[in-house]
Amino acid sequence: MLPPPTSQSSRLEVYHAWVDTWLRAETSEDDSSDSPPLELETMAALLQDANLSQLRDPTLLRQVVTSFQQRYRNGEITLGGSQPASCDATDLLSARYDPRVECACDGISPMSATSEADLMIAQKSCRSVEKMLRALAEVSERSAEWNGHGLFTKDKLHAAVEELTFCNLDLQTLSTLTVCTGANAASLPPLRAPDRRPNPACDSAPHAFQTYFPTAERIKFCADAKYFHAMACGGGGVDEGLVRAIADAGNDVLIGDYCEAAPAGTLRLLQRTGAAATGFLKLCTLAGVLSDWQFAILAAAHIHFRVVGYYRNHATGRLPDGLYGSRMTQLTTHRHIDIAIAVGIVTASLATGNQQLTEAQYMRLSRATTLINDLVDLRSDAMRKQRENPVLRGIRGSVCGYLNTQVRDCIAGAAELVESSPLLALVTMAFCNWTVMASHHKLYELVHSLRESSELPPCAYEGLEEPYERLVRALQPYGSLGVTGPRWDLRRAELDALYSIYRRCPETHAAWLADMARLLLRPSTFRRIADVVHHVWMGDVGDVWYCP
Repeated sequence: MLPPPTSQSSRLEVYHAWVDTWLRAETSEDDSSDSPPLELETMAALLQDANLSQLRDPTLLRQVVTSFQQRYRNGEITLGGSQPASCDATDLLSARYDPRVECACDGISPMSATSEADLMIAQKSCRSVEKMLRALAEVSERSAEWNGHGLFTKDKLHAAVEELTFCNLDLQTLSTLTVCTGANAASLPPLRAPDRRPNPACDSAPHAFQTYFPTAERIKFCADAKYFHAMACGGGGVDEGLVRAIADAGNDVLIGDYCEAAPAGTLRLLQRTGAAATGFLKLCTLAGVLSDWQFAILAAAHIHFRVVGYYRNHATGRLPDGLYGSRMTQLTTHRHIDIAIAVGIVTASLATGNQQLTEAQYMRLSRATTLINDLVDLRSDAMRKQRENPVLRGIRGSVCGYLNTQVRDCIAGAAELVESSPLLALVTMAFCNWTVMASHHKLYELVHSLRESSELPPCAYEGLEEPYERLVRALQPYGSLGVTGPRWDLRRAELDALYSIYRRCPETHAAWLADMARLLLRPSTFRRIADVVHHVWMGDVGDVWYCP
């Protein structure tokens, strides 16, 4: 039996009104209100469940919003740290984050840098790297304005920036790589993958998708990230108003990924609604609806993402084609930031009675989700020369042996996370959900169109079944929808329609997410997706350079 329709939560109604009011309110330094701003305690009390109905009064809501904005501008409100934000790099309410730059450089690569001095010159010649380094300095100098609770630190941010800056060095070209037969990897045919645009033959029509999964910006790429991961991490057990606000607070991540393709109006809307959502969540934190830890890691994650989000690899046009590796220190050196799972962690924390993560748990979660994402996108990133993919950059020696290890570690890591705690399980399952359902991954197209190479039959990938069996056992408490749940024969439009129903109820939502993890990580399927040596895709590549 399908879950019944759900009525809109009071907090969601208030959140929508809050955003509308925030966008209309005067936010300049010259506050036009004649009355003094409300006290923070008074405003926070109105965000408690018992008092939410009072904020249906638009006059009172406007007074709360403008009072909050005024007190924030006066430096009376912090964003997770002990001191208020004092520059754009740490000010998540500025609504000015825009990583686009005009830069004519040809990037930092072995062709442009042959010595340490050359590297320093190359850094200064690239506007995106220059802006990233400036933001790094500002965020590092203002560490009292954010608190990553060990998940996000100055040292880890510095390492991430260095990792991205020099990612094109230490090239491992095809001539240095081999395949399972011992042959040189240069014998492999050129890699092909579908583009990342929505596919009318597979995806929901825009009006239908907006009905299922409404967002202010009405962009499918953004809604995919919000509904299929950030909000899904709540497992259907968190108030819809909170999960919508948490998802919208991650707009800076979407701006970093989407800004080159976004119309100016959409970009501005993402900036402003992201600021409004963050303000709403801060007041919810003061009301005791969110914990200080939840808000602090959300804010720190996005402050750090803003830094690495400036990076653009301008050397791609001069890098060789094909499958090859390059400089990579650790899988999570920069991906622990730009894998962008903090929104999901906060939602899952709320769903599990405010569970928290240690730094070690967070890094294991970052590693597993990075492996899922970057193995799925391996052939696309290789074709498009997305050198930020650390799975791609880590290739050394035998490509087959390397990919076997990465696929095995991915499944084993997911199993360990699901076994460890409900919070880790929810984020892992929801990440699988997003990976399958987000149109830019094009998994339906890959799964149905991949063909075994006629020249290089698949070798044996070892050690995949045991960790998958562990994963299946660990997923049992979350249930299954059986044949009525997600399947590979369903197009994304069909999955959208089903998920919009099953997400209404915590029990069916959890079962859907568990089924998604089983579906994606089944060794026979996951290996085909990631194995760029023995499984080829020969469809239309479409708009190769479309971003994201």
